[in-house]
Amino acid sequence: MIGLKFLDQERNDKAIRIYELFVELYPRNFFGFNVLGDLYRERNDAEKAKECYRRSLAIRPGNGGAMVGLKAFEKQTLGNPSQ
Repeated sequence: MIGLKFLDQERNDKAIRIYELFVELYPRNFFGFNVLGDLYRERNDAEKAKECYRRSLAIRPGNGGAMVGLKAFEKQTLGNPSQ
């Protein structure tokens, strides 16, 4: 909840640090990886975001949030082949 509070206040860097710690402490929590993927995507760090979404899907296959996140990158790549 603390990480989400920082999101509400647009403190992306602090939220990322909190969620990095969260997934380190709870590596089987798919939701933490989803949120961290969203934060990295917002920061335009595609590789880290994709890795978080993939880890989330490995923990919970069929996870909609992670699938949406990965599909957003596919759309960007299709729309801009240089990526």
